[in-house]
Amino acid sequence: MQIISMPEVRDIHDARAKRRELLTRMANLEQRIANGDNSCRPLLEADRETVAALEAFIEHEQERREARDRAEGAGRSDPYEPPPADARYGLTGAVDAPEPVGLARAIREAGWHLRERPSVRLEARHVFPAAGDLRPSTVGGVLPLGRDERFLWPLLRRQVVEPGQTAVRDFRQTGRTVTGTVERALDATSEKARLELDVVHVDEALRQLAILIPDVPNVVLESLDTAAEFFRTEATYQLNRALDAHVHSQIVAANPPQGATGADLVEQVRRGIAAMRAAGARPTILVLNPDDAAELDLLKQPGTADYMFPTRQAGAASPLWGLAVVERAEPADAPPVLIDPDRLGRLHLGDIEFLADPYTGLTTNTTNLRFEVNALFVVRDATAAYVVAPPA
Repeated sequence: MQIISMPEVRDIHDARAKRRELLTRMANLEQRIANGDNSCRPLLEADRETVAALEAFIEHEQERREARDRAEGAGRSDPYEPPPADARYGLTGAVDAPEPVGLARAIREAGWHLRERPSVRLEARHVFPAAGDLRPSTVGGVLPLGRDERFLWPLLRRQVVEPGQTAVRDFRQTGRTVTGTVERALDATSEKARLELDVVHVDEALRQLAILIPDVPNVVLESLDTAAEFFRTEATYQLNRALDAHVHSQIVAANPPQGATGADLVEQVRRGIAAMRAAGARPTILVLNPDDAAELDLLKQPGTADYMFPTRQAGAASPLWGLAVVERAEPADAPPVLIDPDRLGRLHLGDIEFLADPYTGLTTNTTNLRFEVNALFVVRDATAAYVVAPPA
């Protein structure tokens, strides 16, 4: 605990004179320190503490005079004179005296009296509270901006990427040809049917998704309990967006079949389901952009004002032939896509790596936060997706 002491003074005029004297000396000390003489720094700090105590005394005396003037104007006696002394603290004051606040109250509670105890010792926090003495009420963690987390990738099949892996090797069937007749007579001597299969293997390098939050003040990370969680959540959100964009681009690059036969979205989707089933896929997911999702939800029964689907919640246009209807926010103009998640492919996904770098910003007391993950969505069967749009 830091303690300061106030010199003995006779009255407020004496206190002001001593304060002026000390301020003059402090100016000289500051000049000496500026010239490189650091030996007088402790004396300067002591003078600052003494000046603070004198200013508290002056403030108290001014409050005392104002209280006395108010009492005299109201026809009462000086509230600072009777009764003689408080048995607990040796203070003078009346029961109905206004209670001083701040520095003045601290001086009174320390037992100061002009004649009997002109010098008192105060805790430094009463004179100049440090930042550590301030205890503001914290509402909670950082309130983030809204996050649109309508993603496709959580619905796809995933496979863990082990540490050290840099690529994915995949084996895919590209052909199936039957030559001859499978059914034959028991005594047939002709050549039996042949099944020709084509299988290829593909090696594809993993992608790295990385985001950097630069120049985070160290004091923020140290003083705010929820700061690390806030930065982690924000970085993870950006990684999720990048991962979803990667999945979408991989599907588009695989050039899946597409078509849009039908008068409205419902008919077009049903035709797409038929085309996928003919190719051996079983679609269970319909991915829509926000506008198409709203259009589907708001379809009405022909000739009526009744909605075609239940209005329990937005995006609840199911059952639609067993499809789970999923809204995907980006890109906003993406056409509808039917997906068979079991056949489409695998999302190879590693663990998110977090690194705090306090050394780059060592001279500025800042830290760089890096978040990264290795990932790759491998489309194994392009016919397990169907784009509901006119052929290009």
